[in-house]
Order: sequence, then C-alpha cells, then structure tokens
Amino acid sequence: MRDMVGIDLRSLAFFRVFLAIIIIIDLLVRLSDLQAHYTDWGVLPRSIAIANSWTGSWSIHLMTGSKVGVGLLMGIHLFAAFFLLIGYRTRLMSVLCCLLIVSLQARNPMILSGADDTMRLLCIFSMFLPLGARFSIDRVLDPEPRELPEVLSSASSIAILVQVSLLYLFTFLFKWHPIWIEENTALYYMFHLDVFTNQFGQYLLQYPTLLKAMTAFFVWCEFLCPVIMWSPIFTTQTRLLAIFLISSMQIGIAITMGIGMFPFISITALLLFVPSTFWNGVFAFLSTNQRREMVIYFDEGCDFCRKVLRFLLTFALIPGTRTAPTNTDPAILTIMEQENSWIVTNHEGKTYLKYEALAYVLRRSPILFPLGWLLQSNHLLSPGNRFYQSIAAHR
Repeated sequence: MRDMVGIDLRSLAFFRVFLAIIIIIDLLVRLSDLQAHYTDWGVLPRSIAIANSWTGSWSIHLMTGSKVGVGLLMGIHLFAAFFLLIGYRTRLMSVLCCLLIVSLQARNPMILSGADDTMRLLCIFSMFLPLGARFSIDRVLDPEPRELPEVLSSASSIAILVQVSLLYLFTFLFKWHPIWIEENTALYYMFHLDVFTNQFGQYLLQYPTLLKAMTAFFVWCEFLCPVIMWSPIFTTQTRLLAIFLISSMQIGIAITMGIGMFPFISITALLLFVPSTFWNGVFAFLSTNQRREMVIYFDEGCDFCRKVLRFLLTFALIPGTRTAPTNTDPAILTIMEQENSWIVTNHEGKTYLKYEALAYVLRRSPILFPLGWLLQSNHLLSPGNRFYQSIAAHR
C-alpha cells in the first residue's frame, strides 16, 4: 500500500525542479506580451474585467494596470520560482508561486489553456508536499539534518497522485465520441487545423491509416495508463510502463502540434509516480569505482566547511562519495595544517588540494562534469587558488 500511495522524495525533488523551470519559462513567454495581455492598454483593461466579472476570482494583478507594476509582480514571481528551483525556503516559495500563478491566470482568463489549468493544480497541491526534502538549499542549511524516510506516504501524496490520474481519466471521458472511439479520425481532422498543427503534423496527413492508429493509441492510453498506475501487483513495472507510454504520447503531441507548455507540464506531473526502485537503480549505476573510492577530507571544527561540502555533494549528485574529518588520518591532518586546505583523494590514492580539488570533484559529477573540465584549465588554476586561499583565510 505504501508503494501505491507514496512518493519517493527524490521524485519530489525532480518534480520541484522541473515545475520551477516550467514556471520560469511560462513567465518569460508571458513577459513578451505583458502590455497586450495584462495592462489597461491591452485587450482586457481592469475596468472591463471587473465590470463583467471576467476574472472569475481574486487577482493581485488587478491592483495595477501599468506595465511597470505588472512587470514588478512578474519579477517577484520569477524570483520565487528560482528559489523554488534551488529549494531555498521551499515551503514559502511554493505558497508564493501558487498565489501568484492563480492571480496571474485570473487577471486574463481569455488566454488560458489546459496547460495553465494543470500548472495551477500542481502548484496548489505542491504547497502541502515536502518539496525541499532532497537536493535543496534548505537541506544543506539545516543545522541538524535528520534522517528522512525514502518514501512520503500521506494525505498530500495521495491527493496529488489521484489528481494527476483523474486529469487523464476525465480527458478520456471528454473524448467519448465516435471520431475518437469508433472512427479514429480525430487526429486526421485536428491536423487539418493550421492554428494547432505544425509542418510535421501536416506531413502525417499523407498516412491516414497511421493517424487512425495514433488516435486509438492516444485515447486508450489516457484511459489505461492512469488505471495500471494503481496496480497492487508489479506496481513498479506498471508505473514505469505507464510513464513511458504517456510520455511518448506527450512527446508525439509536442512534435506535431503547437500547444505550448502542455506536453511538458504533463510529463513533469508524471515524475511524481517514478518509483524508488528506479532511483535506486540510477544511483547504483552512477556509483562507479571512481566516485565510491573518492574521499573528501574536511576540517571538522569548521561549520562553514561542513556546509559547503554538503552543498557540493547535494547539487553535484555524486553517489557513494565518502567524507571524513581530517583528524581521522594523521597524514591528512598534517597536509591540512600545512596547506590550510581541504583534501581530496581519488581511487588511485592521488591527492588534490585547494582549487584543483574542487575541479576534480566537479569532474566526477554526472551533471556538473562540463564545469569541472572547464575549471581544470591551466589559465584558471592560479586565480582559482588565490580565490580559494582568500576564502580559506576568512572562513
């Protein structure tokens, strides 16, 4: 039961990151039409919206009709989304992002789409989830980080998983029509609409049989996948299969139709269903000998050093790396006292100090390795060491 209703904390962390990225991209796109859509000089001035109750609900954005005022609110929204991305004051930022996105969408309901509805729902449920429990600044700065369960099983986890499932089930019911269920001609007609279809979608019109097969796949995928996600047997396998099928469907939508962010926000919602077994396998694969046998020694009496190390290991995602205080090894302690530096030893026993040690650790990261290769340049070694010594002298 816990596997069925629970969400792995690593899935929550990746969900947080991708949700924040989508919010940022969405805001940047809206900024390009800020005056036309959200000011008193646009298509829906505040006086018209309020007089006709077109906003549908409250909106902070109705406080101002100027380009500067709305731009300021969007700037605050961008900062909140960025802090949500890195996991700083995560709970507060998730609440702030939710309030601002509801307010922004209510300001001009004439331009909303299904992607906006989905994003709003995910933001509402996210306020009640521990999005900062993994891979976050909050976790790094926690003075006494406690061991957390691998899987979150709570009313909030059940609620958002059920909500995502219902989105697909009701989408299926909405398609209960002969052109979807019996004739399978819906995509054929849809690809004739220039307002939605791109050139690749128009090219597929030459293959009506393929379009019928795609139509049937789309509609039954939306019905079967949310059901098998709740299978009490082979839960891991069925969820991974459902995630693969729905993601394939969304990618197909993205490459044939121009409907904005909808496919990407839908795939982001599916991250919540990624089971623990998947992440265990991924991190086991990434835990190579070079990463497992690397040891990072730090000054145990330096709280700053401890936090910087936790920050590095949190965001570099280096699984299996060991850390140890320098006083656990007399030889390492001697080097630290002489060089005033942290020490990194690799799987071959080679020692790295100061800035060079940072570059080596980043090169071992599965996501930050390009930065590590850039930092190891000989031109950056001397200024990098001076910068490191400056920090070490004032830590």
